[in-house]
Amino acid sequence: MARKLKDKLPRSFDKIVESGDFDAFKEVFTERALDAKNRHGNTALHMRGVPEEFKIWMLDQGLDVDIRNEDGDTPLHVHSHDWNLSPDFLLKRGADVCAVNNEGESVAYSAAFFPENLKKLIDAGADPYSRANDGTTPLMRVIRSADTGQIIELAEITKLLSGTEFTDAEFRETQERIIAMGERFEDVREVYNEESVDQASADMIWLYDRFDIPEELRANTPILHDGVSPIELPGDTWQEQFIEGYDLLVPAMGKAKSLQGEAIRIAGRVSNEFHGNGGVNWDKDFKRMAKSLNHICEQGVPLGEPELEELAAAVKSVRKGEPTEEEIDTLPRLATKWVAQNPQPLPLGEVDYKR
Repeated sequence: MARKLKDKLPRSFDKIVESGDFDAFKEVFTERALDAKNRHGNTALHMRGVPEEFKIWMLDQGLDVDIRNEDGDTPLHVHSHDWNLSPDFLLKRGADVCAVNNEGESVAYSAAFFPENLKKLIDAGADPYSRANDGTTPLMRVIRSADTGQIIELAEITKLLSGTEFTDAEFRETQERIIAMGERFEDVREVYNEESVDQASADMIWLYDRFDIPEELRANTPILHDGVSPIELPGDTWQEQFIEGYDLLVPAMGKAKSLQGEAIRIAGRVSNEFHGNGGVNWDKDFKRMAKSLNHICEQGVPLGEPELEELAAAVKSVRKGEPTEEEIDTLPRLATKWVAQNPQPLPLGEVDYKR
C-alpha cells in the first residue's frame, strides 16, 4: 500500500528555499505531496521566493499548473502580480489565462498594475475586461488605487485596456479621480522625479483628454505659445516672468520649438537640478545644455556685453558642478531678459544634447 504523503510543508521550508539547495528542496517532497501548502495556504508553486527552476521541476513531477491556494489564486495569478516574477514559464506550460479566484478576480485583474505582464496575458488570450464578484473591472481597480507616482503606468494601462466599458457612475468616479490626481500632481510637480516628470505631465494631459475633463477643471494645464505670435512675459519681477515663460513656451516633454522656449527650458532644468536635486544627476549632457545657453543669448537681439560675460562666468561655474546660489539664478534671470527683448519666435534648430 502506497504511503500517504503529508499535505503541509515543513516549518523550515522557507530556510530551505533561501539556502538555494535544490537537493534539499527536492528531499522535502519525498514525504510531502507536490501540492502541500504552508501555513498561509500557498503551495511552493505560488511562493515568490522559490526559484523558477525549482518550480519547473515541480511541474515536471506532475504538479497541476493551475493548482489553487486557499484564496483560489492560481500560480499565474501570483506571477502576474509581481515586478520580479514572470508568467512566461507558466504560460508555456499551458496555464489557464481565464482562471478566476474566490473573489472572481481573473489573472488579468491580478496583472492590472503590471503593464508588461498584462500585455503577455492579453496576447495569450486572457479577457482583460471581465468583472470581479464585486463588479469591478481591472481598469477600475487601477484607477481607484493609482497615485501621482503612477501617472505614467495608469496611462499605459488605460491604453492597454482601451475597450473597458464604464457604467455612468464609474465614468463620473473616474473623472473625479483624474481631476484630483491632476491637482495632486501640480502640488508636487517641483519635487517630482526629474527623469519622469515630463512624461508624467504629458500622460496627465492624455488622461484629461481620454476622460473628457473640461479645460476649466484641469489643474494648471499650460496653454502653449502658438509659435508665431509675439512672445509676452507678464510680471513685475524676472522670477514672475520666468514662470510665465516656462508655462507658455516649454512643452511637457522634449525640447522647446523656439530658441526662446529652449533658453527658458535650459535655465529651468539646470536651476532645478541644483536647487532641487543638489546636482546628483549632473553629467556631460547637462554641461552641453548649459553651454548652449551662451550661444542662444547671442542670437537675435543679444544681451549686452557685460551680461554675456556674466552669463558665461555663471555657466562656467555651473559646468564645473559647484555653482553658488547666485550663479545658478543668473541663468534663468538672464535667459528671461533675453527672451523679453526677443519677442519674435526664433527656430531652435539642431542641438548637441539629449536632455
